[in-house]
Amino acid sequence: MKKTIIVPLTKSPLPDKGRIGPREKQDWYQSLILAKKLLAANENSFIYIISKVRIKGVLPEADLYEQTLEKLDVPKEKIVTIRRAYETTVQCRIAFEEAERENANLIIISTPFHYPRVRWICRGKAAKHYIAWGQPRIKEMCTDIILIILFPLLDLLGLDTFFRNLVNSWRIRGRQ
Repeated sequence: MKKTIIVPLTKSPLPDKGRIGPREKQDWYQSLILAKKLLAANENSFIYIISKVRIKGVLPEADLYEQTLEKLDVPKEKIVTIRRAYETTVQCRIAFEEAERENANLIIISTPFHYPRVRWICRGKAAKHYIAWGQPRIKEMCTDIILIILFPLLDLLGLDTFFRNLVNSWRIRGRQ
């Protein structure tokens, strides 16, 4: 049976950083609920958390995702954490590299406002895409809406590396 890699693309899970509503209703949490369902529905599957984001004063994003998956009763041996990538394009690139290296099927989970950019980034590559519906972090939602149009333009103009470096510089300094 061919391996399946399930990648819930990360969204900030920090409760005190612009999140509203119960944790269980938030988009990032719903992406993990969906990842768990897809894990159960696909033999020989694993959930990959790809993130190097660490906001000052809190646990790394990958740790928060791991802890939540464990609370959702996902077995530790089904969770693979890759502590690389500060932003979506690199997360996707790593996901495709891992799927190719493992000769695995790839499933990518994104949120509704993140989905168009993710599809743009993944164009021409084999992956199944799912949307996790939940309460977004307002700031991220607004950023994602702007990037639906802006990111493809930056990419077409060859400025995607500039954008990625800008995001990386913020995240390396511990900012969202």
